[in-house]
Amino acid sequence: MTPKEELWWVGSINLGIKTLLGENTLKDDDIVVFANNDVQIDKSSFEILYNELNKDKNQIVHPRTLDQDNEEVSSGTKILSFFPYITKHPQNFKEEKKEIDMGTARFLMMSTNTLKKVGFINNNLVQYLGDNDFTYSAKKYHNIKTYIIRDSICKLDDTETGVKNTNIKNLTELSKSFFSIKSPNNIKYRYMFFKKFFNPLISIFIVSSMTLNVFGRYFIRKLK
Repeated sequence: MTPKEELWWVGSINLGIKTLLGENTLKDDDIVVFANNDVQIDKSSFEILYNELNKDKNQIVHPRTLDQDNEEVSSGTKILSFFPYITKHPQNFKEEKKEIDMGTARFLMMSTNTLKKVGFINNNLVQYLGDNDFTYSAKKYHNIKTYIIRDSICKLDDTETGVKNTNIKNLTELSKSFFSIKSPNNIKYRYMFFKKFFNPLISIFIVSSMTLNVFGRYFIRKLK
């Protein structure tokens, strides 16, 4: 199936879900993976994820992530508070696996039954937050938890990705990031994401807090 228009990340994943579920050839305990094209995973790490999922098919699993500089980066978010918006990104932890509220989809592994339950990602999100939408929907509406697996590693090369807070050079670029489809800071899509789970007023407060956080991190980074 070839799309007639650019789908971005969310549209591409939803097309894949539609194709997989439409074929009616998958069994409920078959394995499905959302994987970005900027990651690599070796056989050992894949098998660790696979074996963990076979212990409990009613979960979603993700490896830890190392970037091109061999530094660990976020594989998901634990929400400590929605307002003010405070999160933790588990890294280098001692437990065999760590529960998170919202996972990334660098290499997100689940059963077909989980995919059927959670279904499609909010298509309004277009590029960013789709992975968060899927994993948080799984938890909130289906009691399916997402975990980062300590001993499984995927390698990320994000040198050619879109706008990131770490490569924003000045306040002009920072301001533009709040409206760019290529930036996770985009206010519009953050609001659309939270409005699925909360009422509009609460969503506005959460997004406002997130935006203030971005400014805070920018100035802290500049002062270092």
